[in-house]
Formats: sequence, C-alpha cells, structure tokens
Amino acid sequence: MVRSLIRSLGCMSKSRVVLVVVGCWCVLVLTKNMDLGEIIFKFERDLHYTNNTVSEASYFRTSTDMTPHGDRKYIHRHILIENVTSYNKYDVTVVTAYFDLGTFKKGFAGKFSTETYLNWGKIFRYLLNPLIVYTDSQKFYNLMKNIRNETVKTTRIHLIKRNSSWAFQLQSNISKVFSQKGYPKHYPNTVLPEYACTQLAKYDVISRASRDDEFKTNYVMWLDVGYFRNRRAINNFSLRRPNGYNESRVAMNVIHANTHMTMPVNNIFRNNLVWVGGGLVFANRDIILRYETQLKKAVDYFLSRRQMNTDQQVVYALFSDEGRRAIRPHIELQLYTPPVDNNWFYLGNIMLQEDLPFISNSTNNRKKQNKF
Repeated sequence: MVRSLIRSLGCMSKSRVVLVVVGCWCVLVLTKNMDLGEIIFKFERDLHYTNNTVSEASYFRTSTDMTPHGDRKYIHRHILIENVTSYNKYDVTVVTAYFDLGTFKKGFAGKFSTETYLNWGKIFRYLLNPLIVYTDSQKFYNLMKNIRNETVKTTRIHLIKRNSSWAFQLQSNISKVFSQKGYPKHYPNTVLPEYACTQLAKYDVISRASRDDEFKTNYVMWLDVGYFRNRRAINNFSLRRPNGYNESRVAMNVIHANTHMTMPVNNIFRNNLVWVGGGLVFANRDIILRYETQLKKAVDYFLSRRQMNTDQQVVYALFSDEGRRAIRPHIELQLYTPPVDNNWFYLGNIMLQEDLPFISNSTNNRKKQNKF
C-alpha cells in the first residue's frame, strides 16, 4: 500500500502533492490535538515551496482569466500557500512614539498641534506589521487603541512618562545649550528643548522594543507618526526589509547626497544642517541596541562641547571627520540615496508593499464591483 501511495505521489502535480500533505497534517491536528500555529510552523519548516509555486499564488490573486467554475479552487490554493508562508510574514516590528508638546512653530511649515499628529496617526490603521507605540498622551493612546482594534494581537501601546526616557532626562542640559547668547534659533529644533528630546527619544523606545522582543522579529524600525502623511490609498500595507540591507549596519535615508564630512561640528549644530533623515531608522534588533549606545555617547560628547540640536544633526556630526576622531563609531550607516535630494520619504516608499485585495473574475464578483 505504501509503495502504491509513493508511486501515486510521483505521478501527481506539485499542487496535488501539497494538498495531500496538508490533508495529512489536518489528520494530525484531529488525532493529536496539536496547536494550529505549531502545525503551520512545522509545515512551513518541513515543506519547501519553489519560487514558481509562490509566484503562482500571486498570479491567482490578480488574474482576470479565471473561469467562474475555477474561482473556488484558485481561492483555496491561494489561501493554502498564504497560510504556509505567513508564519513570519512581517519580519519587521515598527516602533513609533508621540509626546504631546501642544502647538509649536515648525520651520516654514507653520504650526503643528496635537490634532496634527492625531490626524497623521490614523494611517497606522492600515499597517500590517507588528506595531509598538509609546506615548505620554491619553488622546493619542485612545486613538491608537481604536484604530488598531482589529490587529490587537500585533499591537502594543504603552502610556509612559517622559522622564522614563534618558532623552528627556537631558532636557535641562539641552536647555542650557539653547540659552547660550547668540545660539541660532531654528524652530523648533534649537528653541524647544523638549522637541530635541522627542527626536532623541526614538532611539530609546526602539531599543526598548528590541530588548522586549515581543513579536520575535529579526528587524525593528523607527517610523515617524507623520511619515506617510501624504499617503491617500486606503489599502493595507506592510514594510519589508530594504533590498541590499547590510545586517551589521543601520539603514537611513539620505537627504543631501553631496554633504561634506569635513564640515566642523559647530557648524552642523548651529546652522541646522542635515545629511540623513531621522523619520525612518531600520536595523537588525541586536545592531540597534549597539547603535543606541553609540548615539548616547555622541549626545553626551556634544553636550559637553555646548552643542545640540535634533538627532539628525547628532548623526551628521557623529559621522563627520571631527566626530569620527572623537567618538570612533563602530556601527556604520547603510545609506539609501534617492535620485534627487530632499526626498525625505524615499526609503519608506521602497520598503512599502501594498496588500491588494483578491478580486476574482466570477460573474457574482463582477456584479458587486460594478456597484462601486
């Protein structure tokens, strides 16, 4: 009987072999009361799909050549492959934070308020990645709890006190730097000490998330609340590891490609100069912990030199020739450079993957689509 079964399997297509194996695993579930999550994990580990098989699943999602009779078969196959490959589908934990500073002037963009950030934060409704949020605002906490009510298993929202962060513990020292006679006023970077603290605090909270490792992902990333504020699509989306990422580095988005690293640190802070953007920071979990230590060392050093601004100026100064001599950074940056300067959202956009809904070509579905 076993020999006959083996001969039969040899004659089957790959898709039918997959279905047979799934059936066997289902029997195990019923007979051994095994946990479904464990089954999926074991199945993913033991069964190796070819690239062609996964590509077929993608094809089934978007094909317009399906016959009505075949819809059910194709949907079943698509769900099967999706379940098998989804155990660690979103291997990036997204971390964000909002500390309520009220209304403040922001460069030439006018004023930012609590409502500004509440509106921007609504985009997280569509994020499929595991999400960790830190905030001192009850309003923001309530918003995130509401918009993530369908993804509570992959969401953690922490209501914290500002002073629990090492960044806010430096507020009085930063205030003294900004109060120096003649220190340039760049709103809000060198005017509101607490704003500079919020920008530095991203490295605190992303490291907390890395240490806690609640979602067991290999990667962690910081994402500004307003990073995708210009996004108008309402499709779900995920953020994936960027192509070409070096596991030993921290990935960031270049803002000015021809930045001079010979620039004196004093000029970087006082002239509000930017090399890379701080809206998105991506790294391996272990690397970001080491990078946080390195960045804290840089912050302490520049404060001792009576210089400070936001994290963007700290990073530029850290990797400048002068900063390298003083701090000797051991964790380097992986630079993602857009085709033109001042593209602040380039890295996030190339990491973004749309989760397009499956639309079949059946008669019933065509009728439903025509209603909209």
